[in-house]
Amino acid sequence: MVKNQVLTRAPPALRTYVVWVPVLEDDDRISAAAASGLLPDEVEQFFDDGARLSNALGGLLAIPPRRGETLDHGLAWDVYLLYAPGKLADATPYLWMHQLAQVSRAQAPRLDGKLLRSRLDELLPAPAPRRP
Repeated sequence: MVKNQVLTRAPPALRTYVVWVPVLEDDDRISAAAASGLLPDEVEQFFDDGARLSNALGGLLAIPPRRGETLDHGLAWDVYLLYAPGKLADATPYLWMHQLAQVSRAQAPRLDGKLLRSRLDELLPAPAPRRP
């Protein structure tokens, strides 16, 4: 869904990063490498072996912990963050979506490829018209 609505029609100005994190039992570098082949070549991919980024983003986004987690916040995994151009270093995303059971719709919308694409189109400049 996101791949078709966002990534395969990505404007040249879009920079996409995928961070794989081991959360589920079968999550490892091998499964991440297998899944990475499904993404366009332009997508930069990383493996967050110690869940450091996922932990930091979980705190920033105030993700509640999952049942059984001992942290005061949950990990950011299966989340989609959209930043305005030049604002990645600001940490707070323009929009974030998720597929996490413990996050309420009031906190952040569930993943919706069409909404993500429309918000992306709001942020990026319209392509220059083609010359005849």
